[in-house]
Amino acid sequence: MRPVTETDRIAAAISYVGRSADELLLLGVGDSVVFDGSDEALRGGLSSPAALRRWHDAGVQLYSLAGLHAKILLVEDTTGRVRPHLLVGSMNLSRHSNEAL
Repeated sequence: MRPVTETDRIAAAISYVGRSADELLLLGVGDSVVFDGSDEALRGGLSSPAALRRWHDAGVQLYSLAGLHAKILLVEDTTGRVRPHLLVGSMNLSRHSNEAL
């Protein structure tokens, strides 16, 4: 796997977005995330409104799907020089998943 570059666009489907998600996955204009933004996930602290706000302010397209349980990341190079990469895993985008799993 290669490092993500400025010419990459990222589309992610991640169940829960923790408080540090925007630090763990640097996203901006042209990137998108589908996550569980249901009332239950937000009230329960599973998805962080603060991290989502920071992504929104950075120009990330955000979509909510209640009950989502996917962990998929698609990285596409906008120049067409590098083939797309698809990552499928079991971790949420949180500091706990990053450090403990």
